[in-house]
Amino acid sequence: MRLTSITQYYPNPLFRKSGAKHGQTGNGTMTYEAGNEHRFLQLSSADDTGMQCSLNLTGLPATGTRMMFSIRAFIPSGATGFRNGCLAIFGSAYEGWTEVARAGSDFGSHLGQTGEYTVEFTLPEHKDPLQLVFNSPSVSGQAVTLDNPKLMTKDDWDRYQVMEDRPQYVYWDLMPLPR
Repeated sequence: MRLTSITQYYPNPLFRKSGAKHGQTGNGTMTYEAGNEHRFLQLSSADDTGMQCSLNLTGLPATGTRMMFSIRAFIPSGATGFRNGCLAIFGSAYEGWTEVARAGSDFGSHLGQTGEYTVEFTLPEHKDPLQLVFNSPSVSGQAVTLDNPKLMTKDDWDRYQVMEDRPQYVYWDLMPLPR
């Protein structure tokens, strides 16, 4: 087996307060939950328009690279709608917003539970950094709790999926061991 590292491109996989900051827009609250070294990001809506938080992604592989993104989310049963109709959108703000991919459009089938949402997409040519935008429910007083983001190339994702004893959380780059 040829050893190569598996790279985690999400810059703040533990949602640490001291990690990469998410920008917030809209009506609601963005909080980092569960203590000092936590793994949760919670978005709460103050009205029926909700809020969103964005993160510029830098240091990504070359244009045309196939990517995988996965996130776990707890969606309460009252969160029957989401801003932008999904949990997360990738896009570029160059010359207006260009959507690249969306994750969690099927949130309605997981109300009241935790689900894992995964999307595959190709990195587009972009002048500005690619952005990942998380969306809150568009229901007043409802929140979504996001956990365990993974952003990898498709090749790394495939290697990660077949690893024996693979870690559930990927905090940094991994090096699979030969067996």
